[in-house]
Amino acid sequence: MRARVARIPAFVRRVGSLSLGTVTGQALLLLASPFVTRLYSPEEFGTFSAALGVATLLATLCSLSLQSAIPSASTDEEAGDLLWASLLAGVLLAPVAIVVAAMASTRFGGTTFSVGLWGATAATAMLISTWGSIRALASRHDRFRSVSVSSVADSGIQAGGQLTLGQFHTGAFGLSLGYLSGKLASIATLLWGLPIHHLRPRLPFAAMRRWKRYVLLLTPTSLLNQAAVTSVSVFIAVLYGAGRAGQFALASRMLAVPSALLGQAVATVFLPKIAKMTRGQTSTAPAVLAVATTLSTVSWPIFAVTTLLGPEIFTITFGAAWRDAGVAAAILSPWLALNLVSSPISSVMMVRDRLRQLLVLGIVEASLRFGSLAAGHGTQNWQLSLVLYSASGVAISLFAIAFVLRLSGASIGDWIRSIPWHLRTFLAAVTLLAMAKPLVPATPFVVASCLTCTVGIATAGRSLLTQLKN
Repeated sequence: MRARVARIPAFVRRVGSLSLGTVTGQALLLLASPFVTRLYSPEEFGTFSAALGVATLLATLCSLSLQSAIPSASTDEEAGDLLWASLLAGVLLAPVAIVVAAMASTRFGGTTFSVGLWGATAATAMLISTWGSIRALASRHDRFRSVSVSSVADSGIQAGGQLTLGQFHTGAFGLSLGYLSGKLASIATLLWGLPIHHLRPRLPFAAMRRWKRYVLLLTPTSLLNQAAVTSVSVFIAVLYGAGRAGQFALASRMLAVPSALLGQAVATVFLPKIAKMTRGQTSTAPAVLAVATTLSTVSWPIFAVTTLLGPEIFTITFGAAWRDAGVAAAILSPWLALNLVSSPISSVMMVRDRLRQLLVLGIVEASLRFGSLAAGHGTQNWQLSLVLYSASGVAISLFAIAFVLRLSGASIGDWIRSIPWHLRTFLAAVTLLAMAKPLVPATPFVVASCLTCTVGIATAGRSLLTQLKN
């Protein structure tokens, strides 16, 4: 048995270890979600998602993107210094974050933020920043089991906290406290798995100076990316109300499961691997192409289900009040299917020091995203905004994939040719079904969609096993 395990590539074992923890964590969140949506209204969920969006932006600012440099540090001592530099930056910038939170507008679509919710938002920002830095250091030292366990602790405590506080009608504040408690549990688990000598501070400010390019160029890029993705709920709440923001937030939360399950795990293992290959001047083209192909094999059949049956699935699972979340999920799925491929491999751009290109890409992406969301504001047609938002995401993801492949010595043509023919056929069938949905009676459409997705997932599973063996 041990001999068989030893023959499995280290990359696959590590991704599997992380995925196992993420699967368990996401399963806990999924099991809790139908109960959470019956304890909190779409408006309360929208207010929480807006607060979390603000917290994520503040977290990016607090860390100064130094956690992204930890896997690329030349020595373990420098990686430890970068951790402390990131934590110190958070401590110094935390008062600024609190002031910004206090001075920011307290109204999002008619829902007032309480003082307690703003305090929870600032605390969440600090914890997200700290969590990202410690997770990066744990991954660098191959502590993937600790990272996996931390995902379970995060999701379990978050789900339990939100369910418990929901019984007392705490609203958005209860959702925020539940999220906050989950992050605290995750940080504690990560620290437990790290040897003390990896946490010893030496010359943190010198490390910050050596990696100032990340601070100056990657931080604005990260802020733009976060604003264009995780902070969208804030923008939707302002334009269309907290209820719409809540529908969008639930759709995003459910669609994020595959990305958290596989994309995050692959990215966590992939970045240190690519950094090591680059330092050793080894060609990264085979690794990047293999990861892009494998992620496509997994991603497209999964997101085909929500593309075709999003409204039906959300209505049955979460209640009739959340049908619009299913509509949003169907519209966003094509973008997220490609984003699951582009996001993990985009770390090649950081390793290759293409920070200026990342900044330009972030500016273009943010402009397209927010322009798309504002497009339907005049007519209050939020579905039009979502369609344009998803289309811009598809375009950006395809460009990012093409750029990274070319940077690694491959091409987007190589990627397309590496995708199995039956997966390309399945993608065409899903596209035709989605276009025919308004013209086909509900029952025949659901039956055809279920059969198509079942066949697609089964054949994709076989291809995935073959790719992992190779």
